[in-house]
Amino acid sequence: MLPPPRHYKPLRAWRLAAAYLGLLITISGLAGTPQWLIRQPLTTAAQLADPRWWALLLACVLFTVEAYGHYWPRHTLRFERSLRPLAQAGFGLAWGLALGLWMLTLVRWARDWLPGHGAAGVPALLLAFALISLWQALVQSYFWGVHVTPEHDTPASNRSKVWRCHVPFLASGLLFLGAFGNAALFVGLQVLCLVITSLAMRMPPWWDRTPQRAVTTRAGLLGLPRTHGWQCPSPTFSPSVPR
Repeated sequence: MLPPPRHYKPLRAWRLAAAYLGLLITISGLAGTPQWLIRQPLTTAAQLADPRWWALLLACVLFTVEAYGHYWPRHTLRFERSLRPLAQAGFGLAWGLALGLWMLTLVRWARDWLPGHGAAGVPALLLAFALISLWQALVQSYFWGVHVTPEHDTPASNRSKVWRCHVPFLASGLLFLGAFGNAALFVGLQVLCLVITSLAMRMPPWWDRTPQRAVTTRAGLLGLPRTHGWQCPSPTFSPSVPR
């Protein structure tokens, strides 16, 4: 396990992100997910004529925009990091595609283990929800949030985002996927979410040499360092937050 860095270095963070995202894409490729995804239609004529399909898709998109475009930025620390739209959107695009493929792979595995259609497919979706949630909780806490993303949360904001953003976002995406099967749109929702968050937290581009504070950690499972969140050192100190 990598020790937590004493200083945040964007180039190191991007290299670790590339290695991790490359691993997700490789495993998903070995599982056949990208190949399977390419063979699936984006939509069908029946879906385009179904108001229920439009209603659920619109609900998912609107929730993503509200949760990650409004609530998430308002509770995200930036510490005067600069907005670099192209680099940050590109980072979010790669992050969303790789993670979306990996989530889809977990969904496909869950369906292999618990086959079923319609209502009989609900156990597989619940299993997929559990697997994705466990993966995200461990990876975000012990790797991604420690070594890749810059300091952007407090303990309170981290907890609130889980229940206000992450859990309902995953649940709504899986509901849409389970109800209508649009796998590419499921991945697209992950891309939309992570492009927005990469912009909102001002993910530093790899060439940025501006000094960045190290991520605050605490001891987690087996004593391993995990993200904790920034805590204000004094009542008069305030980072440049949400604007």
